[in-house]
Amino acid sequence: MRRTTVSTFLALAVGGLAWPTSLLETNSIPALAKRDVPMCGPSTGVSCVFDSGFNVVPQDSADVALYTKFTALKSSKLETWIAIGGGGSTTPWSSMVATSANRAKFITSLKAFLVKYGFQGVDLDWEVPLNTADKVGYTSLAKELRASFGTTYKISMAFPVDYGDMFYVDAKGMEPYLDWIGYMSYDIKNPDGTVAGHTDIVKVEDKALPFWFSGIPPAKLNLGLASYGHGYTLATRMTLRATRTLTSRMRLSAGQSKPMATSSDMSISGNAVPEA
Repeated sequence: MRRTTVSTFLALAVGGLAWPTSLLETNSIPALAKRDVPMCGPSTGVSCVFDSGFNVVPQDSADVALYTKFTALKSSKLETWIAIGGGGSTTPWSSMVATSANRAKFITSLKAFLVKYGFQGVDLDWEVPLNTADKVGYTSLAKELRASFGTTYKISMAFPVDYGDMFYVDAKGMEPYLDWIGYMSYDIKNPDGTVAGHTDIVKVEDKALPFWFSGIPPAKLNLGLASYGHGYTLATRMTLRATRTLTSRMRLSAGQSKPMATSSDMSISGNAVPEA
């Protein structure tokens, strides 16, 4: 049977435990859904953290049962990894990467964690390094992890897409030690900080240019494609009226005969005020 794969990063993340889905057969997805492992979300996602002593520990004691259920899914065609960090994480990254001794404590604890629960790799998600010391320490961590892991365990890191957030991330310096780079190409921001689009392919291409210019192999980049949507609340009747007018003009320019949009044509999120 011909193997069919998908090649997006974070298209699937079960219980917050991420793996490169380019290793995942699409016909394995229903099998995952049948298990009682919750899908990743703001209240159901599980991962792990490290404490002030740089020991890797479950984020919640209830997560432990999910770890073994998840790693039981591994096969010759599916790898199961653990994710550490994420947006809003309070894990002490800066302190951990600051010295070789602290990094060594973390690596030793992480390896024991992987062995204990049967994970095959780790995804590190620090959002985001903030200074030169962070940059140097994080690059050293990648190098030392690879030296410790060899080929026994795999490593990926989640990299932000916005130029400002990448300023203290040495992508080229870390790339030789990584199996994958999780390129978070979703919710790309405008210069004023607003979200330009949750998956805007034009901006994804533009933001990826520094990777190409740095000579990072494209095969190592896993694109993050949002599988969610954004809802908006229209503040006033005038906003709603303007939106309907725009929708009407778009239809006319597309050659549609219907000249006006009606309330039944629009899905209004939140507390929008319908036009009288």
